[in-house]
Amino acid sequence: MAVRRSERWSKVLLVAGAVTMFFVALVGFVNSSVVNGEHFARIVNDIRADEEVKTRIGEAVAVAAIDAQPDLIAVEPAIAAGAAAVVGSPLLDAVFTPAITQFHGALTQEGGGRAVLALADLGATVTTAAETFLPQAADAIPDTLNLTLAQIGGQAGIAAQIIPIISVIATLAWVLPLLALVLLGLGVWLAPRRRIALVRIGWMLIVVGGFLGLMVLLMWLAGALMDSSTLAGAFASAALQQFAQPLGVRFIATVLIGGLLVAAAGALLPQVDLEDHVRRATRWMGRRPASPGWAVARALGIIAAGVLIVLFPGVSTQLVAIVAGLAVLFIGITELDVVAERSRAEDEVAAAARAALADGGEAPQDRRSRAAWLIPVAAGAAGALVLGALILPDHLPQDEGLQTVAVDPDACNGHPELCEIPFDQVVIPATHNSMSIADGTWFLAEQPKDMVESLDDGIRGLYVDTWYGQATDDGRAITGATSLAAAEQQLVDTYGRSVADSVQRTIDRVRRAEVIGEEEPFFCHTVCELGATPMLPTMRRLNTWLDNHPRDVVVLFIQDEVSPADTAAVLAQAGLVDKAHVHEPGTPWPTLGEMVEANTRLVVLMENEGGGDQYPFLHQGFDLVQDTEYTFPSVEDFSCTLKRGREDSPLFGINHWLSGFTALVSNAELVNAYDVLRARVAECQDVRGRTPTMISVNWYDRGDLFRVVDELNGVS
Repeated sequence: MAVRRSERWSKVLLVAGAVTMFFVALVGFVNSSVVNGEHFARIVNDIRADEEVKTRIGEAVAVAAIDAQPDLIAVEPAIAAGAAAVVGSPLLDAVFTPAITQFHGALTQEGGGRAVLALADLGATVTTAAETFLPQAADAIPDTLNLTLAQIGGQAGIAAQIIPIISVIATLAWVLPLLALVLLGLGVWLAPRRRIALVRIGWMLIVVGGFLGLMVLLMWLAGALMDSSTLAGAFASAALQQFAQPLGVRFIATVLIGGLLVAAAGALLPQVDLEDHVRRATRWMGRRPASPGWAVARALGIIAAGVLIVLFPGVSTQLVAIVAGLAVLFIGITELDVVAERSRAEDEVAAAARAALADGGEAPQDRRSRAAWLIPVAAGAAGALVLGALILPDHLPQDEGLQTVAVDPDACNGHPELCEIPFDQVVIPATHNSMSIADGTWFLAEQPKDMVESLDDGIRGLYVDTWYGQATDDGRAITGATSLAAAEQQLVDTYGRSVADSVQRTIDRVRRAEVIGEEEPFFCHTVCELGATPMLPTMRRLNTWLDNHPRDVVVLFIQDEVSPADTAAVLAQAGLVDKAHVHEPGTPWPTLGEMVEANTRLVVLMENEGGGDQYPFLHQGFDLVQDTEYTFPSVEDFSCTLKRGREDSPLFGINHWLSGFTALVSNAELVNAYDVLRARVAECQDVRGRTPTMISVNWYDRGDLFRVVDELNGVS
């Protein structure tokens, strides 16, 4: 009687533990995919890139544009396609994912109200900057935007409602697994035959996995059946299918672990025949029910499966692949069971031999313990390998290094003719504010690509600004205290007091909550809050690029708010010091070929403070360079008069861009055009009596910079 009672309670506890495991999987899924901000942001980013979603967004943009300007109806498809391409572009990943992560954190973490309150200062910065630089866009911004954002931030009501829910989910994510282990452990402990209980747990996990698989199937089907002709429908469809993927991983893992547990326990339990269980389950699934009602239901189920295969071949292919994969896994598990059967047979033979040795002779070695325990070990190893295959690919680092390229052994900076020309007589295409790039993280971007990537396009001169900054947990940076006073003054001088005040409030709030790094050199423009790139990683990439392009000479012209000592330290850590050319004042410049042979192919110039005798490779720039003005409102205002340096300085730089920020790209298209740029260079050659060493532009990919440079260098 006691044995039966113990068996009954064991089954109750095992069932309760299995049900708890189902909720463990669900809560774990929600915790990982929804509560975890980074994972949630990646899923939402994948939804953004869904074909139907971006198509519907493109159509909505086209409708809005045509409503505002009816004549655009003639090019409606082009507008829709262009908007869809922009919305789904991978270039937005670097902007969209951090933005979703920040918004998620504002709603789900303690202090979310403060994070949302930061929207008010962000709004002030954006609207004031728009009024300064983009008056056309500012007209469309409501006057009450800042007040509205401040009200939203002050209430923070959404965060107040969500945070307790998130807290409960986070708590359940570790409480439920413990509860499940306790229930299952008690169930095994109370069971009269504990190995049978382990096998029951395995089969229960397989059943739990089946329910999870059913949920995944329903999510996929619901997503496929959604009306994706509307934006809401397309978004819901993509969301269901994207969120089904991590739940699918838990379905596969649960079924796999259950199957391996059945195999492992079965190896220790001769009464269990896994292969027989599989055969009986297969026969049960293939048997036509005797009851007419169940027979009709089975037929309708088969018909429904056929309809789904016809209507949704993509989903069906995925399901077939999953079923086939699980079948292969179970074949492997069955093979383990066969090995277990063999070991049991050997054990029985050994036991019989021992019984026959009544004369006290040496009995055969008992191999049961070793052979039987080998199966659980193999099952555990197989489970670890498969789970690792499911989990690790998302966390492995991606190789973003630059690849080695073919090198012309006779060329210098791409042309054999340039190898015999002294450095000061070669014309170098350069970029102004090379670090300020259109990657979605920089305000007022002035170049299309990362500075190292621009070298692949032919740029050989990089004009950059360095400041002290501190990294923040959103992948950006704030201006460091060492640079803050100078940065604030430059901010006021460049953009005006109102923008500076608004940015300063944002700086203060971010500094308290999100700073994660010590002060270090950054590439920033005016203040690091408007855009920042850590100096050291970029310089390491520049070193790699120079290694992969051993016959190219590059100029790095730094507007330095970072000390020569710290600049030199960064270049040393990046491996660039040995490649840096040191020019002795008053001596002739070497040819490009000589610089290539000596592997001193980086010329470093500093605007404010050179390195002196301690760091001779950090040249005081305007001891060597004479340049032109750089604040020209229009093409008609261009001049070639001396701005900085001396008239006898050996290097000559032409600053060729228009001031102002309302039309950076279109201005670049205008002034970089061949007729304008070639005429400006000819005028400066005449006025200054020399050919330029560097021509620096904005948006180098617009216009004819390279054509003009090649003509001046006498190469094709």
